[in-house]
Amino acid sequence: MKITLISLFVLTGLTSCFTSGTKTIFKADNGFSVNYLGYMQLTNDSALSKVYPKTNDIYKNEVASTFKQNGLSNLQYTEAIIDYDNPDIETIKSICLKNNMDALLISQLVFIRHISVGRTIVGAEVDSKLFDRYGKLLVNAIHNTLNDNTYRMPITKIDDAVRVGTKKAITRVSQEMRMVAIN
Repeated sequence: MKITLISLFVLTGLTSCFTSGTKTIFKADNGFSVNYLGYMQLTNDSALSKVYPKTNDIYKNEVASTFKQNGLSNLQYTEAIIDYDNPDIETIKSICLKNNMDALLISQLVFIRHISVGRTIVGAEVDSKLFDRYGKLLVNAIHNTLNDNTYRMPITKIDDAVRVGTKKAITRVSQEMRMVAIN
């Protein structure tokens, strides 16, 4: 009994260390297939550009690279802007129809700064929502680089925070896409 209890605590402790900064907020129950995906600039890009002008360029490159690494190469970037918190379903449907997309990815990024004992750590929280061509939410995933236990050294550069946050959020979206499509 003692050994089983100790093993349970050790196993729980070890498994909780993996990518705790990444979470799936929502995943559709029904299966779906995405062959052609559209993505757009960060919804809060105008504010981010004032803080760090390269944010959207890093985000765009990382989204394309990560989806391609995860087996989805039919991607299209669109300049449209949709409110992240209250996305307009008709606009999503229109963009998907006009561009022959199966789904549209909408993301926002927030910079996080943590100051501790004379040191500033820069982080990013990337929140991504994937909508199908009918405007139905399929997946919502989020990654917070400051909560990610896979780092041995904290991120101190904004480029790295944007890159890592985007990569991990998009990787989670890709994983959830595969899991739902298989089930």
